[in-house]
Amino acid sequence: MMTNDEYLAAVEEAHPCNDYHCEIRAALNAGYGHVAAWLLYGATDEGTIRVEPMDFDSDEWQDWLDHVRTYGRRCRDCGAINYADDDVWEPQTCGDCGSDQLVRLD
Repeated sequence: MMTNDEYLAAVEEAHPCNDYHCEIRAALNAGYGHVAAWLLYGATDEGTIRVEPMDFDSDEWQDWLDHVRTYGRRCRDCGAINYADDDVWEPQTCGDCGSDQLVRLD
């Protein structure tokens, strides 16, 4: 099994995006390596990273859900979740549809 740091490095290499509406990028930025790898695995058909199954009852997954509730901003128009950056930066428009109708999840 890979360590969290190994997952972070592997996902960073396989998925070098900077989109604030990308949940994989949000997981990477927040340090959730296994979660990021699992999300990437589920989003692609390539299987570029060998990832252990996700335990949805684990503290790791529950911590990720808390992170999403804290920093996620749902677009009222298209439903996409955009991510703020640890109370430093707030998205002003949806990265998917461009709407300015973003609301907090918490």
